[in-house]
Amino acid sequence: MLLWQRYLTWMLGRSFILLLMMIWALYALLDCSAHMQSFMKTSGFTPLPLLHYYLCCFVKQAHLIVPISLLLATLRLLSSLEQRRELLAFQASGLSSRTILRPLLLFAWLIALLLFASEEYLMSKAWRGIQKFETAHLHRSGKSKKKEPIHILHLKDHSLLAYQKYLFDRECLFDVLWVVSKSEVWKIKYLKPDPVCPQGYFVEHILMGDPTKDGGAQVSRESFEERSFPELHWKEELNKRGYTTLQAEPLSRLVRIVQDKKSLSELERQEAMTQLMLRCSMPFFCPLLLLGISSSCMRYRRGGSVLLIATISLFSLIACFFILDAATILSETAIVSPSLAIGLPMLMVTGICLWRYQEL
Repeated sequence: MLLWQRYLTWMLGRSFILLLMMIWALYALLDCSAHMQSFMKTSGFTPLPLLHYYLCCFVKQAHLIVPISLLLATLRLLSSLEQRRELLAFQASGLSSRTILRPLLLFAWLIALLLFASEEYLMSKAWRGIQKFETAHLHRSGKSKKKEPIHILHLKDHSLLAYQKYLFDRECLFDVLWVVSKSEVWKIKYLKPDPVCPQGYFVEHILMGDPTKDGGAQVSRESFEERSFPELHWKEELNKRGYTTLQAEPLSRLVRIVQDKKSLSELERQEAMTQLMLRCSMPFFCPLLLLGISSSCMRYRRGGSVLLIATISLFSLIACFFILDAATILSETAIVSPSLAIGLPMLMVTGICLWRYQEL
């Protein structure tokens, strides 16, 4: 790498890391001040779990924070090069605008690869860390008082397992309903999700009568304080899905879920496909935004405002995030296919950024 390329990469990397740390610190400060009372009321609270919690929050929100930080860092670098006439010196030495942008694009692609690695190796750990911390320390705050949805799993034997939430302190599913058939139901208060032999506590077995003979009246009811369920065919990859949302699954697991056409319903596969396409698309904002703003920042014009360019660029990036969020809802509810809901906005953004890049 040449000297001028190292210089540009160093200037961009320094600004990017500084802005990234400032945005993350501001988020942590605001969130910590809002929940400080809950932290102080927890016995044996130490700052180390708090730091780990906000590191997990950073991993969870990295797909939003990192592109914004890279956008602001790129705007700062290109505007400072123009103001100090360094950009003019580069061009006078025979370097084209696209050649000057080459090390910046390589840096943006490196950041995109790091985001892909984070989605694959760190996201599920970050979600579990956040849930453990909120269960242990935020039991009095609004974060822990959110209504838990009913989670439904379609198991390997085509039965249905519904549960309210996962209890991290007990490491088990809470308030479980296992529907074996229309006439057989197991009601379990606590179920340890062991893929070999799940263990249930405070179990109730309900057998329903034939609707054509006795009106579907309940014919038998049996209770157990503790019971193992070797007949519960718990699929191994569902051991994680039992208490982890699809947003927290590694990308490789999402690929396997999308390819599984036997044990999962079409709606579940479409939801997994939506999350897979969305999480694979977000890292591409890093190089795309650099292509999109380069022509505005590297063009000499009288009366140009860096603040105006930064405002329009930041507004456009946040608007893209909101559009993709709305498209995700449409796709997960099977109103629009994932390829159309996620692929079409990304193709439009790519086309606009490449068109702006062609103006250089």
